[in-house]
Amino acid sequence: GVNWVKNKVNYFSIFYSRKVRAINNINRINSLRKEFYGRISSLVKQIKNELKYLETSRKTIKDFPVIKSNIKTVVIVGFPNVGKTTLLFKLTGSKPEIKNYPFTTKNINVSYLEAGEKIQVLDVPGTLNRFDKMNNIEKQAFLALKYLADKVVYVFDLTESYPIKEQIKLLERIRKDGKEIIIYLSKTDLLKKEKIEKFRARFDCVSGLKDLKEKL
Repeated sequence: GVNWVKNKVNYFSIFYSRKVRAINNINRINSLRKEFYGRISSLVKQIKNELKYLETSRKTIKDFPVIKSNIKTVVIVGFPNVGKTTLLFKLTGSKPEIKNYPFTTKNINVSYLEAGEKIQVLDVPGTLNRFDKMNNIEKQAFLALKYLADKVVYVFDLTESYPIKEQIKLLERIRKDGKEIIIYLSKTDLLKKEKIEKFRARFDCVSGLKDLKEKL
């Protein structure tokens, strides 16, 4: 719609400019100018719905993060409040919004890590295992995982802010996408050693930043 109006404006601009140049009467020139503006105004009114749509899109898109598609990208995923944003801060030194009470990321946090090469690290909104009923926040996480991730860091919280069974179920769902997954244990300072070792016996995972960086 905008392109159509643009082409029309260009056409009328040339058309009326030629007419004005051929006239010496100021009243006639003013009349042609009013006629030109009237036509342009009419054209713009015809695409008012398209313009409103574009303005809504602009306001939405301006809040999207700037993602670089030409460098290695790691996406941190997991249930809400399992420590993804805290992990991003520890890995990269970035300072996204972190609360001392349960808090769910509302958008994609982007930061960068130097580990022999520059790595783009995305902390995506906490995603629940209900892909058929995703809200807009969860869709962001899903799309980042599907289209951006070269590797995935799946964060497990054994303190069971969410049932372990559900966290495993989500992990198995993500594995179907065929991405390389690194399992990271968060909040290990709150866990008994026996619980950690029991989990390690079942899953190949890391809990230290040094080990995680080596795998990235």
